Amino acid sequence: MTALADPPRTDGPPQPGAAQAAPAPPLAGVGRLLLLLLLVAASAAPLREVFEGTAWLAPLAAAGLAASALAWAASRLPIGGLLRWLVALTGWAGFSSALLAPATTIAGVVPTRETLAAGGDLLAALPVEIAEGVAPVAPSAPLLLLAVSAVWLLATALGEALLVRAAPLATLAIALVAFAVPLPLVDTGGPWLVVPLLAASGLVLAATGALDLSRWSGARPPRPRPAALTAGAVMLAAATAAALTLADTLPGFDEPPLYEVRGGGGSTVTTNPMVGLRPALTAEDTGPVLEVRSPRPVYLRTTALDVYDDEQWTTGRIRGAPVADGIEPEVTPGSAEQLTVAVDVLDLDGVLVPTPYPPIAVDGPRAEAFQHDPRSGTLTLDRGERLGSGDAYEVTAALPDPDPERLDGAEGFAPDSALTDLPPTVPEELGTLAEEITAAAGADTPLRQALAIQRELQTWTYSLDPPIGHSGEALLDFLEARIGYCEQFAATMALMLRTLDVPSRVAVGYTPGDLVDADEGVWQVSDANAHAWVEVLFPEAGWVAFEPTPRSDGNVLVPSGGDLLAGDTAAGDLAAVPDEPAAAEDDAEALTPDDVAPEVEGDSPEAGAAGSDPAADRGEGWWRWAPVLALLAAAAVAGWLVRGARRRRGPPDPRERIRRSRRAALRLGAGLGVRPQPSETDQEALARIAAVAAPGAAAPAQRLALASGRARFAPEVDAEEAAAAERALSGLTAAVPAPRSLAGQLRRWAREGRQAATSWTLRRAR
Repeated sequence: MTALADPPRTDGPPQPGAAQAAPAPPLAGVGRLLLLLLLVAASAAPLREVFEGTAWLAPLAAAGLAASALAWAASRLPIGGLLRWLVALTGWAGFSSALLAPATTIAGVVPTRETLAAGGDLLAALPVEIAEGVAPVAPSAPLLLLAVSAVWLLATALGEALLVRAAPLATLAIALVAFAVPLPLVDTGGPWLVVPLLAASGLVLAATGALDLSRWSGARPPRPRPAALTAGAVMLAAATAAALTLADTLPGFDEPPLYEVRGGGGSTVTTNPMVGLRPALTAEDTGPVLEVRSPRPVYLRTTALDVYDDEQWTTGRIRGAPVADGIEPEVTPGSAEQLTVAVDVLDLDGVLVPTPYPPIAVDGPRAEAFQHDPRSGTLTLDRGERLGSGDAYEVTAALPDPDPERLDGAEGFAPDSALTDLPPTVPEELGTLAEEITAAAGADTPLRQALAIQRELQTWTYSLDPPIGHSGEALLDFLEARIGYCEQFAATMALMLRTLDVPSRVAVGYTPGDLVDADEGVWQVSDANAHAWVEVLFPEAGWVAFEPTPRSDGNVLVPSGGDLLAGDTAAGDLAAVPDEPAAAEDDAEALTPDDVAPEVEGDSPEAGAAGSDPAADRGEGWWRWAPVLALLAAAAVAGWLVRGARRRRGPPDPRERIRRSRRAALRLGAGLGVRPQPSETDQEALARIAAVAAPGAAAPAQRLALASGRARFAPEVDAEEAAAAERALSGLTAAVPAPRSLAGQLRRWAREGRQAATSWTLRRAR
């Protein structure tokens, strides 16, 4: 191994008789390459917490090794910085192509137009992967492309700072930023992640720290190795002391997290529960996570979100008091049905305890660790404790069961400003639609307004495919398409009610699940039962649950004008609302569904959905050619090679056209995270791709599979069959949901930046 010695001095006037050669790079020894590799690995260590399994390790390690070696080799050449970055860009293009789309390349590494198309498909799927993924995630092709690109950029930037410019402080700043970026995405596995970074940083400072010290003092860097080591040790000690003493002065150091659960003995930080809903609903593992013994179906609530900041629903700090001291109810219902349920934890991990709402008593082996927050009615575990498999507890709850007629005629309803606050960025269309729905229903009281909006949303379409989000733009997309899943329905209904000055919030938890033993009242709850619904505050009645989501499995409890405490789950497809139960026969004046929420004329779900065909919205925007802009230099060479190769081949025959359509479909599947298995037939692989694309993709996938089979085994294939395969590919492509446009994404990022700056300024001012 080459010694990590200081480079020869290259500044100042040349000595007499010295050759006027190009100055050697400051740090070009093999020892510097090993130091660069160590720093890249240490900076990328948090990715271990982002991905699950080990399939991601080999490609990222290879990317770090290849990019570092390329940076080291380029640093030894007498070329400028622009050419060094061009070399790095070309290497990244070849490596990414060989890793993710080898079948589309020339000689396994040279990108072609098909490679660029495959990259466009991966980029199209990337926003959805990022929005839906909750770490640790599976290393899908789009996420691997992002991770490989990040590691390549990191190695190139570190090589430029360390090998060429000999700037150790700049090098460590780059490494620290790269190390910190993934941390907000994960619940880190412990302090061990920072140990490799500290070790690599110490070696960098020891090997090159004297160079920066010499720049500050203007003196010639000392050549003896002990002096360099001393300077590095001094800088490392100074950096450590500064981190320990000055860290709390940095912006955001002592700011509250996005979502915090605080027990009596301290605090535990977790992610916003809304983040995990869609991944839970689409999880492949559908085994039970809870087993519940209850005499009636009931929602198990984990918490409530009562703050909307234009981007998401969150809650304030949850401060728990031990349940052993008694449970102070958030709001005492005027009329309630007392219910006791027993919960066995089968496969669940966390600090939020699922319970019927509102809990009034808790018992179990770990009852002393349970905390209750009276502000949100949330049960948590004390600091350092987590709910896990094998835990069991019993909860008694007082389910609000007010009389609808009495609630509708109650006097003195006063909105709570904290529970009706909305940011000015909420689209006007949301309030306008809420007014139209309630006006058409003749709903002039909070109860009637809530039932009218609930009934209208129940006529929309349930789907897990549309993009997620609650920003103004996402709300407008949902209002136009009228297609979504529970998170979007609940968030939209709560916002609609707030535009009408009705106090509301979003509750998160689980639907009742599957009844597996009717005699004993045993229900099994899985991740597929993860759910969000709406709670509305009424005077003397407390928080009453409403259900706007037309779940396709029917596993929801829908209150009606005659019974606000639904006694059974809805059955079948709720795209069209079933008849609600009538009020008791002896209560002739009770509210009826027709009185409260008649159909809104002209607002059928078919009409709403027709205006937002995903295939029509997909388009051919210029953003799909972003990889071309990033690979201009490589594309010039690759284009010349491809053009020559195709001229020699001549026009493709029908059999080749079908093969191309098949390859394009498989690339589309890779962009959606679906790769063919070695043992799969084309029909099986394309069927799996169609299953994750969208409704309507199955038929073109089957047609393309049949055409692919004929291309392989039929003696002759004509042009009409090739054209049919190409039409099937177009139908399959059109069924993929459209990603957010680049212009919309840039506007969203700009808005987020302004809001973050304003929020931080206000917090610092307070």
